[in-house]
Amino acid sequence: MKKLIPIFLALFIGLTVSARSASCIPDWGKAMDASHPRLLMNDTEKKNLRRQIRRNKDIALLHKSIISHADECVTDTVRLSYRLDASGVRLLEQSRYALERIFFCAYAWRMSGKDKYLSQVREDILTVCAFPDWHTKHFLDTGEMALAVAIGLDWCYAALPPAVRDEAAAALERFALSRYKGQWFTTRVTNWNQVCYCGLVAAAVAAYEWYPQVSRELLETAVADNRKAMKMYGPDGIYPEGYIYWSYGTGFETMLLEMLNGVYATDFGLSDAPGFMRTGTFMKYMMGTSGKCFSYSDSDEEQVPLYAMWWFAARLSRPELLDGEIALLREGKYFEDRDWMRFAPFAACMASKFAVSRRKTGTDGEKLFSGNGPVPVVLIRTGWKGLPEERYLAFKGGSASDNHGHMDAGSFVYDAFGLRWACDLGTQPYADVEKAFQKHKKSFWSMKQESWRWKVFRMGNTAHNTLTVGSMQHCVGGRATISDIMDTDAARGGVIDLSEVFQGQLSSARRKILLLDNDSLLVADTVRALPESPADIQWRMVTDASPRITEEGILLEQGGYRMLLSASSDDPAVTPEYKIWPAAGSEEWDVPNPGKSIVGYSVRIPSGQSCTISVYLNKYVLK
Repeated sequence: MKKLIPIFLALFIGLTVSARSASCIPDWGKAMDASHPRLLMNDTEKKNLRRQIRRNKDIALLHKSIISHADECVTDTVRLSYRLDASGVRLLEQSRYALERIFFCAYAWRMSGKDKYLSQVREDILTVCAFPDWHTKHFLDTGEMALAVAIGLDWCYAALPPAVRDEAAAALERFALSRYKGQWFTTRVTNWNQVCYCGLVAAAVAAYEWYPQVSRELLETAVADNRKAMKMYGPDGIYPEGYIYWSYGTGFETMLLEMLNGVYATDFGLSDAPGFMRTGTFMKYMMGTSGKCFSYSDSDEEQVPLYAMWWFAARLSRPELLDGEIALLREGKYFEDRDWMRFAPFAACMASKFAVSRRKTGTDGEKLFSGNGPVPVVLIRTGWKGLPEERYLAFKGGSASDNHGHMDAGSFVYDAFGLRWACDLGTQPYADVEKAFQKHKKSFWSMKQESWRWKVFRMGNTAHNTLTVGSMQHCVGGRATISDIMDTDAARGGVIDLSEVFQGQLSSARRKILLLDNDSLLVADTVRALPESPADIQWRMVTDASPRITEEGILLEQGGYRMLLSASSDDPAVTPEYKIWPAAGSEEWDVPNPGKSIVGYSVRIPSGQSCTISVYLNKYVLK
């Protein structure tokens, strides 16, 4: 008997471990057990939303605006069609149009029960399901289309004819769920991972009872692969691809998390990724006092709705994260841009999950946000009340090799008096430059040193607020880091080490950027020339102001205000020469930049010597 005890003990331990292991395995079949609607907002939450609409004027305005646009979708004479963009690369415009129409009309039907919305959803689902494919060559197109059809199927399930349900589910399997394996986005840490897996997860959950095996496989893969993508937020919540792509990628990411939570009551730890729950705060600081964002990488400076902020506000119980969203909504700007409005029903879904405060916007907050990661940043805002004396400074490190990167390491933007004085030209529209490059058999998306991407004016270092040595490009393999963060009333800012970015061009380069308590901006560059050759350096700053060189420096004028940019060297033998350059490229694909100028100086640093040149930007007062 004693000999049998170890055997029984081993069997017991084995069964216990097996039971524990089994309990850790997700029960993906819960999707089939859950009644429709499963995605983003169930019927109980719909009732909560109705209460919010009755009690909260801002939520009522959001709801009314969604219904109004759903009416526009119903009466729109332009229909969905299988049509690629000018470069022949994307079906994305049609996928986004489908998501906009189906999301809005499905929401309007759920909230009103009116047949006109249901009819439009049914028509649009059948239209896109009759397409030859959803363009898996550019899987973003597939991801957004899959999300559209999944929402239409799931939200309108009870009223759709069985034949339409079957057709929608079959298309989700045929065009999306069976086509993702081997796609490049599955292993990449980019917004593609977030967008595509959001659409695929929606498809798997909505169509689970039709295709349980392929849906289960997709869900397992999606959680594992998306976990990799979430690394981009670490360690401090900074999104490497910039403001616009945060809105895009994080918008889809939060929808993905909400869909998993809605069915499985967990997101399987995805939101626990380092930095992720801090990224909403990061984006709050990305908006300057001018009303323009810090538009590094492939981003424009104009403010857009950040629908993911509704998710963070709900999950963190932080209504102040919605300050920007509520302000846009009240100003009537939340539905101006069709590129972004397709996500608006998601905001309503999140409003169904927590009591949105009717607090006033513009509350005080910390003045400095900084963080590390692939693209370290420092973001400084002296106030949050919209007063003329409030100022904003933002600067970055990083590398041009990052996804959607520009040669903008060391670049900064600066706001004062409600105006932007140091700005970024923004992204280059993709389709036209891709089409132009096709004639030369070149790729716009290669991030290598010899890539033609850097022939595009807006992509290169001479179009950014940073240094250029001679006529050379930044070193793509170099990465700029930020250190020595200062956050006192006397000065706020830090130091950017640009040495790797100028590898083979300078021995070293360090840029100190400070917002001083005397209302001055200081940008001090300490550079050492190579031992064997002098360094011809250009210091450049893009500006919206009208510039004029004077004896004191460069006088900048806009909006009834004047600022003076002045430079001084710690070496009397090294004298900066003020310059004004046109903010324009010379290639056929370069887009114009009306109203912009580039100001700064040129200087020669003797071989082997080190020099610090300090630039001050101050309010100009007539003497």
